[in-house]
Amino acid sequence: MIHVIQCLCPNRHCIFGMAYDPADISPEEAMQGFREVVQAALDRQLANPHCGICGSTAWQYEDRATKFKTIEEARPVLEESERAQAIARAVLGKY
Repeated sequence: MIHVIQCLCPNRHCIFGMAYDPADISPEEAMQGFREVVQAALDRQLANPHCGICGSTAWQYEDRATKFKTIEEARPVLEESERAQAIARAVLGKY
C-alpha cells in the first residue's frame, strides 16, 4: 500500500506531505528524507516556519498507509489535494 508522510501542527493542519511506496524505500528512509527536505525548505526560507492556519511552530510527523496500491492509482487524489493546497496557500499567505 502507498503511504503518506505528513508534517502536522497540533491541530492537524498539514504543513508538508509526501507519498511513497514502501516497496521502493523503507519507512525509516522515507521519513528521514522527508524530514531533511522539510528542514532544507525552512533553512532556505522557502517555507513558513509557522502553520499558515493557526501559527503553531510545534510540528509532528506521521506516516500512514493509504487505500491505494500504486502511486499511479493515488496520483489523481494526490494531484487534487496539491491543487487545493495551492489555493489555500495563495489565500492564506506568502508561502
